[in-house]
Amino acid sequence: MPIKTQKSLDELVNLLESRKLKMDKAKVRSTLSQINYFQLINGFETLLLPDKKNKHFSSESFDDFYRLYKFDIEFSETVFSIISHFEMHLKTSVTVHFTAAYCSNLNDTMQYTNKHNYRDISQDNTYMFRKWQNKKICTDFNTFTFFNTRKRTDSRSNYLNELIWKQHTIDSTFYHNSNYTAPSNVAVYDPGAAILPVAVPLWVSIQHIDFGALKRLCHYLKPSEIEPVLHEFGLTLDDRNIFLNMLDIINELRNGCAHLSLINRFRTPSTLKINKQLVSKFSLHPKKRGSQICPASELKLFDSLKILQYFEDLDRLKKPLQRIIYKNNRYFKKRTYDLNSRLLTRMGEESLKEWKILFKKSQKKYR
Repeated sequence: MPIKTQKSLDELVNLLESRKLKMDKAKVRSTLSQINYFQLINGFETLLLPDKKNKHFSSESFDDFYRLYKFDIEFSETVFSIISHFEMHLKTSVTVHFTAAYCSNLNDTMQYTNKHNYRDISQDNTYMFRKWQNKKICTDFNTFTFFNTRKRTDSRSNYLNELIWKQHTIDSTFYHNSNYTAPSNVAVYDPGAAILPVAVPLWVSIQHIDFGALKRLCHYLKPSEIEPVLHEFGLTLDDRNIFLNMLDIINELRNGCAHLSLINRFRTPSTLKINKQLVSKFSLHPKKRGSQICPASELKLFDSLKILQYFEDLDRLKKPLQRIIYKNNRYFKKRTYDLNSRLLTRMGEESLKEWKILFKKSQKKYR
């Protein structure tokens, strides 16, 4: 495919007009000045083209595109909010159980930066999906953000210095204590001036790592710390690999929402492999079913939400989906194909009944 050059607003409007899309030119021009053409038009045109091989419209209108786009934004924002709630729960659980094991005393406040308190998987050649999504998680164990305990004179600053210097919400004067003595192998604050010793507890610093780093941290937790976290979510130590793979999927979904990707087109990447036990447990339908050589991969939105639904209620997603179904039935004029069927199929499940089942409040024992 040749590289497409940038078109002016007028050129984009004329292009849509030449393709016989029904529209108000002034409205289209105004909308495209705020919303990327690629997102708004290219992102939905296969849903709205009567013949996908012929890029000309019939009775479709610009309002149809805009309606689908607004739904996608609302749905994505709601999914992101639900994932954020789960992320906070997971961070809290990890903090509680790790600090109970290693950081209960003042001088042990920074033990979460001591890599010896974690499981070193760098030499484990049998670690799950080591050739795939977990390759860097394994090989880069020693470079995890918490484990940077170098002094200020070294080539790069240690974790505690970076945390205080870069995060303006961290006030070193609030976390200093004359009675604190840093043990060996932990990050030590070194501002280059004589002040009282500083230690920032895990429950504060964990709020400054993203979901990807949180997922990586869970890989490094020893069985004694990951087991109570799993138990809190209704799982056992035997479910560890399944749980970590669930975090892979949720992390991809979160990133898609955060980066404003169209959620109706969401797919987990082919490089993210899916545990076959997870496929069976949740009746997933990966596009690539997998083999003995290469595991399954590529989940659509519906299956990815099945994973999220294990941890969080999805009932807030019911209304935006109901609204788009209703509005499409009311305002979409084309009768040679079913727009709602196309939309739901792209999202991973054609049956509206299955979506309603998914949105029902879960009754997890851990709640």
